[in-house]
Amino acid sequence: PARFHGTREARGLTDDEPEQDLDTAVRFHQQRTVDNLIELRTRAPDIPWMPVLQGWTLQHYLDCLAMYTDAGIDLAAEP
Repeated sequence: PARFHGTREARGLTDDEPEQDLDTAVRFHQQRTVDNLIELRTRAPDIPWMPVLQGWTLQHYLDCLAMYTDAGIDLAAEP
């Protein structure tokens, strides 16, 4: 399986822990992206924050879209 290398600290991995598989790492970053958008819009609603889809494969992008939908963010309604 593909492995994701990088951003170990952000994902909470120590030096002695193995790298995560790509799907797990992508899901982590996608969830952080959705959570960050919500946080930014809460803290500074006057700034037009733009959602970003993240992924490596079509399925990753569809999963990211679902995360936004689950968080109550309708990307089709975004400018």
